[in-house]
Amino acid sequence: MNKKLILVEFLVLALVIIGCGQEASEQKQEQATGTTQTSETDTYKIGVLFATTGDVAVYGIPMLQAVQLAQEQAKANGVNVELVVEDSRCEPQAAATAMQKLVTVDKVDAVIGEICSSATLAAAPIA
Repeated sequence: MNKKLILVEFLVLALVIIGCGQEASEQKQEQATGTTQTSETDTYKIGVLFATTGDVAVYGIPMLQAVQLAQEQAKANGVNVELVVEDSRCEPQAAATAMQKLVTVDKVDAVIGEICSSATLAAAPIA
């Protein structure tokens, strides 16, 4: 079950990277033709919610590293991505609090994570 969940999360992450890369390609093409359009923001603010401490950190830390790698790849394609990392500790209350902060204080555009089902169930209604 854990392998399937990790695979699904990785596939979602890959789709995000592909989407960011596609937009970067379109921006480069617009710049080459001189038909650039201005966007409201040129930086995507992504919340990252994984258990990076505690017993489940053995899964959360590699997932965080994968997201950081995707950030580097997006940057190499000309897409600015700012990561806002929060630790859920795989605890429902901590995950809900972290999600509330990501949404209301940090005002992220999207959230990647959670790998613990109890934390996911607590955080999802807030997103």
